[in-house]
Amino acid sequence: MRLPTALFMGLLVRTPQDDGRHPPPTTPVHIDPIPDLIVENFQAGGVILSHRFYVNFNVTFPPNPPMENTSLNVYCHYVGTTMSETIGEVPPLWCNRNWDSAPTPNDIFFSLDFDVEQEYYPNKTVKTPLNAQVQFYRIISNETRMMGMHKLHREDMPMIGEQFPRQVYQGPTNFTVTGTKISGGPKFVPGETPAASAV
Repeated sequence: MRLPTALFMGLLVRTPQDDGRHPPPTTPVHIDPIPDLIVENFQAGGVILSHRFYVNFNVTFPPNPPMENTSLNVYCHYVGTTMSETIGEVPPLWCNRNWDSAPTPNDIFFSLDFDVEQEYYPNKTVKTPLNAQVQFYRIISNETRMMGMHKLHREDMPMIGEQFPRQVYQGPTNFTVTGTKISGGPKFVPGETPAASAV
């Protein structure tokens, strides 16, 4: 008995099921340069007698051709809790949409992380924040994103004030960030450790 042509061809091209011995195939990763990201009015600091800190700025991402020919500018803002009137870390945070809304190619988020120096003593460990990195992301799709990273130097984040000291960012408020466009690889899920940051 002859098999129908469509069924026969389907059997020929069917790939074997993953039996756990071979990892599933992934799309090759492509990294391409893009025009610089532009950050304006960057501000960060602790709030006196409030145990809070803030980070806010405007960021402009370049166009994503051929889908668009205009840049995308959004305002990012975060207020967090700190026990020492210092600037704290910011988890991955959307700038321009709610978690409940559907994702779009205009979704932008950022995070702020500190390098930490640890000193070990018999009964305690002292952690001293050093430089910080601000990472900016624009999600084009599950497999494609634009990103950039900017370092905030420790010297630009001094403690100011005598009676009520607080940490304030005093570095450049306007700066550019080298950007890249990353396509392929595993699915990128905001809120998890970005695979792109290790590339």
